[in-house]
Amino acid sequence: MLLRLKALLKTMNEKKNRANWNIAATHFLTAGFVMPFLVKLVAMAIIGALFMSLSFATAYIIQLVVIILSVWLGVMYSAKYIYKKYVITNSGSIIGLSTAYTIVLQGILLIIGISRVNGVSTDTAYSVILSLVLILSFYFFSKKYVSANSAPSVA
Repeated sequence: MLLRLKALLKTMNEKKNRANWNIAATHFLTAGFVMPFLVKLVAMAIIGALFMSLSFATAYIIQLVVIILSVWLGVMYSAKYIYKKYVITNSGSIIGLSTAYTIVLQGILLIIGISRVNGVSTDTAYSVILSLVLILSFYFFSKKYVSANSAPSVA
């Protein structure tokens, strides 16, 4: 029984060889979707409750800062996770694919936003800027934190 448990723990700690698209999807979902969504949800609820009478410009700048912070935190967490769990032979490919996934998702969200307001408005322009900030910060933070670890090892 103890040997089985040790063998199970050993296989759980071994780095897995996965396709780059799979690792990129994990990175994108964690750092480019879930973390920004959760951090923005919590931060905007707190800021909205504390500062109800913020001007539009101030609220917009706070949104930009929250997006950059959430992407930074998400990329750091995701990079540590995928570095520990997966064999990364080509970090550039993973960064490129996950950035492409982020661009596609942000594009879909922008199209949905445009269709909801029946055309392009100033809100759409602001949404485009927020999406570009998210995409660019995701790409540059990923470049900084996601690195190759081609030798499989036991953590």
